[in-house]
Amino acid sequence: MFMSQNLKIGILGPVSRAVVWEKYLRPHPTVSEVVIASDIPALAGVQACILLDEGPDRLATALNLVKLGYHLFIVGRLPMQVAEAEKIFYTAEESGIAVQYSNWAVFSEGTRWMRSQLPRFDLYQSVRELEGMPLESGIEPFMGYILEDVALAQNWSGSNVNRVLANMAVSDAGEPVSIQCYLRFENSSAASVFFIANSRRNLHNRYASGRAGSVFTDVQARKAFYRTSDGGLRADTEYTFDEPEPAHYAVTQFLKTIQLKRDSDFSGYHGLQLARTIRIIREALRR
Repeated sequence: MFMSQNLKIGILGPVSRAVVWEKYLRPHPTVSEVVIASDIPALAGVQACILLDEGPDRLATALNLVKLGYHLFIVGRLPMQVAEAEKIFYTAEESGIAVQYSNWAVFSEGTRWMRSQLPRFDLYQSVRELEGMPLESGIEPFMGYILEDVALAQNWSGSNVNRVLANMAVSDAGEPVSIQCYLRFENSSAASVFFIANSRRNLHNRYASGRAGSVFTDVQARKAFYRTSDGGLRADTEYTFDEPEPAHYAVTQFLKTIQLKRDSDFSGYHGLQLARTIRIIREALRR
C-alpha cells in the first residue's frame, strides 16, 4: 500500500522503550522520520508502526492499527489466541498490509547461522532450564516460556503440524513445574520442546539434525557448532555470534518487508500458525 522509498515510521508505546527502538531505525537510509507516540491519533502521517505493548489489549490495538492501514511490527509476546491472530492476518491480507511479530528465536543470529548450515531438519530439539523461577498456577503463563521455540520449530520445518503430544509436570500445590511437547509435521520432520522452571542452572540449547549434518546452539554462551557428514568424511565448524539481541536484524526485515512487498521471516501468517499449534498443545495438556 505504502511504497515510498522514504518511510515515516511511528513507535507506539512507553517513551523509555521507544527511544531504544528509535536508535535501531535511525541508521536506515530509507527511514526519513521517526515519530514516538503515546496514542494512535499521534501516528497521523506515518506509513508504518512498531507497537511496544505488553498489555492484555495489545492485539486489539494491533488489529486497529492494521485496519487504519499501518504496516505493523508487533513487539512483545507472540500470539496464543487463534481468534485474535486470525483477525490480524486476514485483515492485513485483504488490505495488503505487512505484519511482523517479534519472534526473537527466528531473528537471532545464532538461529540464522544454524539454518544456513542446515536448511531443513529431520529432528529438532530445544531444552530450556531456569534456576529458581517462581512458580505460577495455570497453564497459560507457563506456556509463554515455550512459545518462541515451538514457533521456531514450525517456521524452520516449513510445514504444518499434524500431530502433537504434550505433557506437564505439576507440583502438589498445582503449579506447573515442567512441560514437554512433541510436534510431528506433515513433511515427516519432528520437534521436541522442553522447559523446566525449577532447575539448578540456567540453560537454553537448541539442536537440529538432518541428512546434511547436525547443528547445535548454546543460546546463553552465544556459540554454535555444525558437523556435516558426507560420504563418511566429517567436517566440524564452530561459530561464535556477538549479536546481543536480534532487534537490529528484525527492524531491517520489517523495512524490507514493506519496501519489497515480501513476507517477513515471522509474518502474520506465521503468528496464526503458531496460535493454532498452541491451541492443539493446550487441548492435549487438558486431556
